[in-house]
Amino acid sequence: MNLAQSGHGRDVAKNPTLPMATLARLLALEVDDLKTLRANKTVTAPPRKAEWPVTVITEYVEHLRAAADDDGNGDAHVQRTRLLRQQADKLEMENALTRGQTVQVSEVVGRWTKLLSTTRARLLSMPTALAIIVANQNEVACCQSIIEHEVHDALMELSAYDPLDTGRGNGAAADGGSVDGDIETAAKTNSGGVGRPRKAVERRG
Repeated sequence: MNLAQSGHGRDVAKNPTLPMATLARLLALEVDDLKTLRANKTVTAPPRKAEWPVTVITEYVEHLRAAADDDGNGDAHVQRTRLLRQQADKLEMENALTRGQTVQVSEVVGRWTKLLSTTRARLLSMPTALAIIVANQNEVACCQSIIEHEVHDALMELSAYDPLDTGRGNGAAADGGSVDGDIETAAKTNSGGVGRPRKAVERRG
């Protein structure tokens, strides 16, 4: 009996144990949390025993250190993944731009600005050009025909307008020129016979 007791004492001294509740308090855990760690084989403890070896503390601390290292590597992995995704998106947009599938917003805005400016200048030039011609007409139908012909000419001219072609006459207003100058130029150009249909001339004669 004494030998058994002395042998048991040596085993306890070699492998000290603590109650599960005490270990849980030391590790700031619940008893159920300890049991879950044992079930997941995070810590080693005998099943169905009220006392666990104190080595559970060491195993749990090592588990926390490993988790902290994994979190750091995870953050770096997330950052690398995000960077690779951004690079892939950038390359995809550049390829789409090269293939003509997309356009720069600034380029679209610039072209529309020039087109609308030229359209405005062309429309403002029409009254000045038409006033000289329509003033000499006595028939409403003839005046209407002249105006319609001028409108159609303006639409045809604007449909062929290229905002990138700076050599066109109507590009002055779009490139920062004077709208009034465009109107005066258009009036001088069109005053000789703009929109004067052949039928209107015959009626006048």
